Amino acid sequence: MAFRAVVAQGICPACFLDLGNDAIAHANGGENHPLHRRCMQTWIDVQKIQAPICFSCSINVTSIETSGEALVRVAEQGDLGAVKIFMKNGPFFVIYGLAVYGAAQNGHYPVVDELLSKGGISNDFRGLALEAAAKNGHCEVVERLLSTSLTSEHLPVSSIKKSLAIAKEKGYTNIVAILEPLDRINDLSKLLSFRGTARSFQRGDQVLDFAQQ
Repeated sequence: MAFRAVVAQGICPACFLDLGNDAIAHANGGENHPLHRRCMQTWIDVQKIQAPICFSCSINVTSIETSGEALVRVAEQGDLGAVKIFMKNGPFFVIYGLAVYGAAQNGHYPVVDELLSKGGISNDFRGLALEAAAKNGHCEVVERLLSTSLTSEHLPVSSIKKSLAIAKEKGYTNIVAILEPLDRINDLSKLLSFRGTARSFQRGDQVLDFAQQ
């Protein structure tokens, strides 16, 4: 039986301390006696058996979900309360990025907001989340990803272009209306940068010509 992270209150049956924010339990009755992840792992280590069993009911343990796996799972499900609790086990950084992607893909913008508010999520992951949100027509998520502290001008240009192309293909006009101006700004910035580089080369040629005279 697989053990998963759960939001639970009460006392751990192994150490008799408050369950806090890192409790686990198995299905089929395990929710009635959750325990600390660390206590379960200690129990398994002490027993030193190939087929570990539950501390309370002796059911076989096949796997134990990690804290990071739990955060990604509840983010994908849109369980904001569980996300807030499981984030206390972090920071996870890369896991935060995966969680944002999962939440964005499924349109859970409150979860996206919560994860982004903690920082530590790279713009590459934000770009992937933007593509996922655009692909599934989640306009509110797109808006939030573009309005966070690391602004849209820092998102990968390729992600903005890809998201725009996907939105156009699927007919998500509201998302197209958001992304199209950004795409134009990026193209204009490239043009201005190219012109500035060209002018620098021209000035350099002039200096070189003057020095040779």
